Amino acid sequence: MNEIKLIIADDHQLFRNGLEELLRKYEDIKIVKSVADGFEFMEV
Repeated sequence: MNEIKLIIADDHQLFRNGLEELLRKYEDIKIVKSVADGFEFMEV
């Protein structure tokens, strides 16, 4: 099975935390990084 790699970018910390918690339940999804904005995303 192929692994899905994600970078979560959103300015609301609570939303990012909830989304990360939800996605961690899936073995084929890996959260690479969680960032607060587009500038931080581009640095990744």
